Amino acid sequence: PLWVINENIKVKYDATLDLENGIHPAAKVTKEILELKNEEIYLLITPFVPAPLIKIIEEKGFEVFTEKLNDSTIYNFIKRK
Repeated sequence: PLWVINENIKVKYDATLDLENGIHPAAKVTKEILELKNEEIYLLITPFVPAPLIKIIEEKGFEVFTEKLNDSTIYNFIKRK
C-alpha cells in the first residue's frame, strides 16, 4: 500500500529471537504501537505471520500490512488508521 514508506518507520522490532526463546511479543507490541503518531510506522519482524496478534492490533484501530521477504522473514507494517 502507499502508506508503507521506509522514512515513516519509527520503531523496528525483530521478534525472531524473542519468539525462539519463548517470549511472546504481543504485550510489547500492543504497548509500543500506542505511541505512534499519524503516519508513523511500527515494523514488526517475525518468522511467520502472527495472525492472532494482527487481529488484536486491528481491533485497537490500527492498519497492518504483511510482506513475506522469504521463508523465515515476515515484515508486518503497523500504523494508525
